[in-house]
Amino acid sequence: MEIWTSNITDPPINITRPLQNNIETVYLTISTTLNAAGFIFNSIVMAYIIRNRYTQNAVNYLVGNLILSNILNSFQWSCGNIYVAIVQQAGWSFALMNIICKFSIYFWLVCYTASVGTLTLLSIERYRAIIHPLNPRLHGRKLIIILVILWLFAIIISLPVLYSVAANEILKYDCIVNISQSIFHLVHTIFLNFIDYILPVCVMIYCYTKAIIKLRKTSVQALRNKKLSAGERRKKRVVKMSIILTVCFIISALPWIFGFNAALFIDNSSNGSRQDPDNGDSSHTLLQLFPLLFLLSLFYDPIFYILSNRHISVSNDESSKSTSRTRIKLPVKMAFIRNNSTA
Repeated sequence: MEIWTSNITDPPINITRPLQNNIETVYLTISTTLNAAGFIFNSIVMAYIIRNRYTQNAVNYLVGNLILSNILNSFQWSCGNIYVAIVQQAGWSFALMNIICKFSIYFWLVCYTASVGTLTLLSIERYRAIIHPLNPRLHGRKLIIILVILWLFAIIISLPVLYSVAANEILKYDCIVNISQSIFHLVHTIFLNFIDYILPVCVMIYCYTKAIIKLRKTSVQALRNKKLSAGERRKKRVVKMSIILTVCFIISALPWIFGFNAALFIDNSSNGSRQDPDNGDSSHTLLQLFPLLFLLSLFYDPIFYILSNRHISVSNDESSKSTSRTRIKLPVKMAFIRNNSTA
């Protein structure tokens, strides 16, 4: 299941695409595999976060929210891809495919917006913790309320997509975005680009730049005194991993955003891509590659949590130490009991 853009004034064209069907099969296979792997990986990390309550600080709440959006997104895309793979053999229903297109793209946009907002909150939280450590921290009920508001905001601003997305009657298994229905859909698309990419990237760059400058000064002073506390080392590690996560987001989202906007511009400025089957198929094939790169973002968040969370290694070390201590103390305790019973 792919996303394509279309102008409602385009004339219907009968396109035979034996090569395109093979490409769609490969795309569905890779997409379903990545989504299933992302669902399993994120579910394991989410189970660990829920199980270990001592890890529930602000950073882990935010990373847990990222992982939750990954779980929901990968699950719904896997279901959509499986449906498309089944109906390719059993038959095609436009009404059902139309519903799947609308809710799949809508649900994806909600999860994507929530993820971007959470990444922005993560950068702001790190900025406040390092630049203004005396200010009240985001935690507990306050943080949960902010995350609920974030999800409600994502749900509301994504609603127009339900009216602009539909199934393609010509290419059958594709989803099209008709932004030419009104000026509102075009404005909404521009607004989404700003709120889901441009603004978050600017906020994250500003916050992490300030945090890096402050941490560098703190590290220089600590090295002069030959003292660097464990808390300062953890702050540096979390900020480094947050920056890596942000860079991965920028790299993975950039081709998708630019490719989607380029398709919108081409379809609304000229009908050449739709009137020339060869040009349309090549552009369509290229557009299918962008979501595959974007699916790699399903693995960034759990990897970030594992690498930045010291409690995982610490808990393993402590459990091994406690086990060895129990084995050492147990014979001593049993000998003490025997001596008392003999006396």
